[in-house]
Amino acid sequence: MLAVANHVKAGFEMKKKTGAAFTDLSAANDTVWLQGLKLAQIVKCKKILRILARMTGMRRFYGCLGDDTSKTFTLKNGVPQGSVITPTLFNVYLSDMPETKSLKFGYADD
Repeated sequence: MLAVANHVKAGFEMKKKTGAAFTDLSAANDTVWLQGLKLAQIVKCKKILRILARMTGMRRFYGCLGDDTSKTFTLKNGVPQGSVITPTLFNVYLSDMPETKSLKFGYADD
């Protein structure tokens, strides 16, 4: 957010107008498309890449109610909740937005 504040301040000092649109993505970590998370293009260390692939791939869950359990489901989207690296993974996901003439700032603070 500091980059946004600095940009607005610099524009104000030059007597320019600044417009902004802020999007709050509820459940942002659940929306990350795992096939779109191109870690291999960014992470060059194969050991770290394998660890990240295990963190983000083939996560499964099932529900319980009393003695009954549901069938097992596979999560197709999303990064793990509560991990210290999750906001970074979300920022990596946002990092390949298409080029435009306007400035874009991405920020995740889960």
